[in-house]
Parts: sequence; C-alpha cells; structure tokens
Amino acid sequence: MQNCSDHKDVKSIQNIYPDINIGYYQVPFLGTVSVFTLIFETASALKDNWRDIYSSVAAYFQAGLPAESEFEKWNIYLFYICREEVEKELQYKIENDRFASRKIVLGNCKDAISDDMVRTIVSQHITNSDLKIGDNMQQNNSKFQKNDIISEVLALNKPKAPKKETDLEIQKILAELEIKLK
Repeated sequence: MQNCSDHKDVKSIQNIYPDINIGYYQVPFLGTVSVFTLIFETASALKDNWRDIYSSVAAYFQAGLPAESEFEKWNIYLFYICREEVEKELQYKIENDRFASRKIVLGNCKDAISDDMVRTIVSQHITNSDLKIGDNMQQNNSKFQKNDIISEVLALNKPKAPKKETDLEIQKILAELEIKLK
C-alpha cells in the first residue's frame, strides 16, 4: 500500500473542502485499488458533504484515469471516517449509493488516522487479508440431514405475497417453527 496523498487531484479536492482531511492510497490487489480516506469531525459535516465529495472524486480523479484502466475505474473506495457516531440511516444511504465508487462509513473513530490504521481498514473491508484461514481449522464433514418438521412447515407456508409483504409471512413461519421445535 502506498500513501499518495500528495497527488495533484487529491490536493485539488482538498482545496475545495479544507475542513475535511483527505488521504489517498494505492493498494495493489488484482490491479490497483484506489482508497480515499475522508475524515469528518462531525456527523452533520458528513451528512452535508458526502455527495459533493464523491462527485469531486469522480470529476477530478476518476475521470482522469486512462480509458484502458477499467479495473482501476471500478475499484475506487471512499472511506467516510467520522469522529462522531453516524446514524444507521445515513450510513445505509451512503454505503448503498452506487454512483462512481464504493463507499464505506466508519463512525465514532477517535484514533488518529495513520498509514497502519488505513492498512487495517483496507484489510478488513477490501482484501480480507485479516482473515485467518488455515489447516488448523476443523472441517465439518457431517452430512446435511433434512428436518421433517421444518420441511413440513415450509411446504405449508410458501410466501405468496409481494416482496414487501413477504417479511411478515416469514416472521409467521419462523414463529411457527419455533413453537413446533420446542
């Protein structure tokens, strides 16, 4: 991972948003992944500026990538890091916005942002290199066994409603399963 926060496009974006600390990292992972860290002191600043910032990243940085850099264009991550707690509704809205880049919100972050911290965040959210998978993990070779009670309840209660109403039907099915399995 290389800290490239002195990149000219990052400096241009930083000039537009002087109250937001912006970092930029290049991560080698199946190509070059661009990671922007955007540090907000308050949740209200995040709420007011998140769209404008991703638009600036798209205009100043992403649009300047060469046409043949397909992987790099589709692998831009914006980490919105807020010192305060971020409401779940705002986090959901930001992370599910599909324009230009992938967005991840980290709230209640009191620690100083360092290259090591960014490396940890990248490991947890992009490369998954923090996962420990190895020979010492037990393998579960047990065969699947069908549960007749669950099969019967599911067969009798197939959801027929539109998707929005299906959640209520599923809750009823789960409640019935809970009663039968006790």
